[in-house]
Amino acid sequence: MDVRSSHDLRGPYLSPLFGDFSKGFPPTILTAGTRDIFLSNTGLMHRARLRAGIEAELHVWEGMPHGDLSPKVPALPRLAPIFQQLYIR
Repeated sequence: MDVRSSHDLRGPYLSPLFGDFSKGFPPTILTAGTRDIFLSNTGLMHRARLRAGIEAELHVWEGMPHGDLSPKVPALPRLAPIFQQLYIR
């Protein structure tokens, strides 16, 4: 079954980009890489949260693919201290 034919693609259950952010969300850190298939959506999510008055940071990592933080990613050694700074506050 093709989900596009039976569901509203702008529905928040299908895409959180179209969710209601007015109900309150905690400060958010969004990360993506320049090789991430979801880079555009991450930028859209960042703007949506800012428009709703939610504190949000967007960090884009050069050469990073989506969700792959394995040792084969060349940028990983440089990113480890940055990730610690971002996530351990």
